[in-house]
Amino acid sequence: MRHGMSNGIGNGRSPLSDDQIRKAAPSVFAETPWTAMTQKYLFIPTAEIVSAMRKEGFEVVQALQGNSRIEGKADFTKHMLRFALPQAEQVNGSVPELVLINSHDGTTSYRLMMGVFRMICKNGLLMASNVIEDLKFRHSKSLQDEIIEGTGTLVREIPRVNDQIERLSNIQLRPHESAAFAAAAHQLRWDGPAPVEPAKLLNVRRYEDSASDLYTTLNVVQENLMKGGLSGKTATNKRTTTRAVQGVTENVRLNQALSVLADELAKHKAH
Repeated sequence: MRHGMSNGIGNGRSPLSDDQIRKAAPSVFAETPWTAMTQKYLFIPTAEIVSAMRKEGFEVVQALQGNSRIEGKADFTKHMLRFALPQAEQVNGSVPELVLINSHDGTTSYRLMMGVFRMICKNGLLMASNVIEDLKFRHSKSLQDEIIEGTGTLVREIPRVNDQIERLSNIQLRPHESAAFAAAAHQLRWDGPAPVEPAKLLNVRRYEDSASDLYTTLNVVQENLMKGGLSGKTATNKRTTTRAVQGVTENVRLNQALSVLADELAKHKAH
């Protein structure tokens, strides 16, 4: 089995309609679980959770879904929704978001995480669990209430998220420190031959990203790593371009690992 990513929609920060979400992530609106699931699996449609969160003022601003090569499974596979928070304030050009992950094929339980959206590059970061703990929920009859309660738990962490953004923004990196961060990020993505050297991950795509602070560096590296588009060469020396990260699982893994790297570097700099 191989999971890829369907074409996502958002994140222009505008609320998405059900029709828009359905085009990018049809499994959100699955009316039954995947046929391979047993009778013990309690099916709770993601659409019901979206409706409940909207009533609390949270709007979906981005929708992504994995693909599957297993026939008939694509409409039940893992999906990710990013929710804008009502009246969220910007800190250094970024705003907090809530990120909901689920599937209807038994590959994951409901997962609610804290994210950060950086306006200038439309980057969607995820906070690592060692910074802000993410929440996991079993499919149960009380799921809707549990998730709504969980949103309150994470919203109360917003001051800590903003403090982390400020903290990373106030740490200036020397060239060798930026290079070390890029090298560590590079190894997270390519464990072996790679189409580009680590230094490529520091390529600046816009003037505003020329700053040398840790938060800007994190976003530059994250954007280059996740969105791809970097010119490189294959193992046979042919020209190529790096691909965008495919799959919800890999998206989460890399985002959280980058958050850990940034946090650890910040701790090192503090000493």
